[in-house]
Amino acid sequence: MNLKIDIEAYTGPFDVLLRLIEKQKLDIYDIKIEDITAPYLEEIKKIDIPLDELSEFIYISSILLAIKSNKLLPKEEDNDLEEDLIKYLIEYKKIKSVQDEFKYLEEEGLKYFSKYQEDLSKYSGKDELIIHDVGLLSKEFQKLMLKIGDKPYTNQVINQIKELDVNDYVEKIRKTLNFSRSIKLIDITKEIKDKKACIATFLALLELVRTKEIFLNEIKDNSFAIVKR
Repeated sequence: MNLKIDIEAYTGPFDVLLRLIEKQKLDIYDIKIEDITAPYLEEIKKIDIPLDELSEFIYISSILLAIKSNKLLPKEEDNDLEEDLIKYLIEYKKIKSVQDEFKYLEEEGLKYFSKYQEDLSKYSGKDELIIHDVGLLSKEFQKLMLKIGDKPYTNQVINQIKELDVNDYVEKIRKTLNFSRSIKLIDITKEIKDKKACIATFLALLELVRTKEIFLNEIKDNSFAIVKR
């Protein structure tokens, strides 16, 4: 006897048998096949069985009837057929018992996407350049802020910064670099007269460094040029 199981839907005659066993509250390890033969035959009459699966239900029906007939004989015949059927039922029940768990794991697994780790070493040098330029800009503008004045930020200054459109400063630096591929950093900073302009210019330069449109080139000690890539 071959045990055929549909892993996705778990459909077939064994489903019917297990449903009857549960309905009658029988112990699958101590059932009498003759107790479920008649209910099984009645049950499959109610089911609309597809033609291509009908042979499976008929096959199990014939096994159940054969087992029941053997028990009606005066001399008890070999009961291997009954033992095999019960063994298959037990195995099938074990499979069904973990159906919900596997379904849950499948649904959880579909929520995650995995990606193989890539070799990003070829980008490491460029990242170090960006970090280097950001560090230089930070130092220069810290000195500039101290030069403008060491007064703490007021609400008025902060509100002005919030209203500020840094894109205007970004575009201004871009246009300047279109005429000349490099600008001395001091030529930009000497035009800054207040904290508002200082912060806006600093943010604009950071944005251009981040997008890799510019880099800083040291002309001489503590003197830098902004160069268009």
